[in-house]
Amino acid sequence: MSRGGESATTEPGLADAVGVLARINQNGFTVADSELQPLGIGIYLQAATNVNHSCKPTMVSSFGLKEGEPPRLIMRTIQSVGVGVELSNAYIDTGQAKADRRSELQSSYCFSCECVACVSGLYEASAAQYEEVKASGISVQKYLDEGNFEAAARVLRGVLPSYEKALFANSPNLGIQLYKLCKLLEYHGQDLGLAAECRRRAEEILTVCYGEEDILVREIRRR
Repeated sequence: MSRGGESATTEPGLADAVGVLARINQNGFTVADSELQPLGIGIYLQAATNVNHSCKPTMVSSFGLKEGEPPRLIMRTIQSVGVGVELSNAYIDTGQAKADRRSELQSSYCFSCECVACVSGLYEASAAQYEEVKASGISVQKYLDEGNFEAAARVLRGVLPSYEKALFANSPNLGIQLYKLCKLLEYHGQDLGLAAECRRRAEEILTVCYGEEDILVREIRRR
């Protein structure tokens, strides 16, 4: 637009900034590696608009990471999906108690979740179990940083039932915790039978989530 022969430019304002933040909030994915370590935020508009949330999702997201290329969003089904069954992804940490999940979804995405998990109470973790899982993650990392692998294995082994209760079947996080426990047990030569079972289950879960060519899946298979 021109005025008096001079061109007028519109400076980005508050509405533009709010619009950008809204797109990130609604359409952003936390880009993470195979061990769920966050690397940044990616905007994938088509995927975000085509896949609804469920606390018992039929799909999980992962990322194809190649040097020099933008992260490629990959969505895989983690269970058999019949004709007419909606494909869904988890927008949040589904290990939380139902009230906390619904509160976060309402706050961040402006809807009250009525998925099968929320309505039926499937695999419902108690608030205490979820807090135990969170606290154990901090404790395990602390012991790992200190080089106290025996203590890390003891904590992780003790909290594994709570992980299995709090997380949905074929959750990548469950597979990662199983593999972590496998490595800790093998390192100390403790309960090698349990270590082998953890490795088997981790391989099974993470192959479903990430595919056979994933770097972490290949590492597990080499053990």
